[in-house]
Amino acid sequence: MNTEQKTRLDSFLRQTEGSPPPVFVGRTGVLEDLVLATDQVWQGTGTGEHGAAKSTRIIHGAPGAGKSSILSEILSMSLAPACGNSGSRVVLANSSLLEENISIVLDLLFEAGRTRQGEWTETARNFWTKGRQNIRSVRVAGADLDVTPQNIEGIGALARKMPGEKWQRPILLAIDEAQNLSPDRNSPHGLVLRAIHDGDTGLPITLVLAGLGDTRSRIADMGLTRISPTQQHSIGPLSAEETAEFMSSSCTYFGIDVPDGVAQEIDRLVRICDGWPRHLHHSLQALGIEALKAGGNLGEADWGNIHTEAASRRDGYYMDQYSDKMRDAKNMTIKVMAELERNPSRSGIKKLMKELHSSDADTYCFPPSMNADSFFDHLLHQGALQDEGDDCFACPIPSFRTYLLNQA
Repeated sequence: MNTEQKTRLDSFLRQTEGSPPPVFVGRTGVLEDLVLATDQVWQGTGTGEHGAAKSTRIIHGAPGAGKSSILSEILSMSLAPACGNSGSRVVLANSSLLEENISIVLDLLFEAGRTRQGEWTETARNFWTKGRQNIRSVRVAGADLDVTPQNIEGIGALARKMPGEKWQRPILLAIDEAQNLSPDRNSPHGLVLRAIHDGDTGLPITLVLAGLGDTRSRIADMGLTRISPTQQHSIGPLSAEETAEFMSSSCTYFGIDVPDGVAQEIDRLVRICDGWPRHLHHSLQALGIEALKAGGNLGEADWGNIHTEAASRRDGYYMDQYSDKMRDAKNMTIKVMAELERNPSRSGIKKLMKELHSSDADTYCFPPSMNADSFFDHLLHQGALQDEGDDCFACPIPSFRTYLLNQA
């Protein structure tokens, strides 16, 4: 482990929740579909007939599934020198920025569409390195757009300032934490998103919305409808092969030496993670703490400390996801988890809740001001449930389900 690798590892160990992983693995199908989406809206370059209605993509999953990591990866790919003047450009924004500072998002779209790659790369790096800490420190030349509700419909101001045929490259507008968007259809952000989704702008912009399991219902309330199941990506665990690749590549990246004798310890460390990206992230941090002490040689690391620290971080994740509302309805939560394989559909789970509540309202109570519909949505939001497709719901992390069942 050289000095640069030690610095990398030390920085990784100081990261907070939501930070991207040191290496990115898997999710190939999602990345390929995003490329396909931008190609769709870029068709007709010669005629200026940009835009494709209903090309919006949704990336949804439980907390810690790696949704933000996917967005960070597509941003990094778009800014890489190898990208040159080909491929799409990515404007990445949190839902709060879209709602509170939509003029900045529109300015970034304008800059992404009009500038050459070198200029855009500088603008983008400035925004994502400084803007996330202090939005007021960002200075974008921008289009000086009027973003009042009267003029924002169809983002006509942006389209008039720079029609589709003048755009340099297709743009991917990625919104993180989309489950937090206000469903007000007539708000500035609601009008902008719906105009892009409906293809009203004639601009080469693809919309990607990433959020928790209830994201789809939230954006449907905003009028973003008719999104094909093939355009919706449910993010779950990594495969065993991807998990092994993540640990191996991460150790290489940090210069951590893995002697043959510790292979079983690493296997034990990652097996309990169920392929869940946030657990893998925590386990890698636990391993990194001891690797740093041992100068990068895992043969000299204290594996007892590694396993204890990893377990503590997993438990912390579970406690964060086990909300006060789930505690208020502990017996209901436990019963839903226990019966999940027999009642995997949305209607089946809600029917079970109603029957339990009717049979014994004291034992199987709902949280205050909640019913079967709202509590189902809450379990979805907390990652206790996830839509696996074809109206089949499951707990995406087997060990989280076990944790909930153990609350009995």
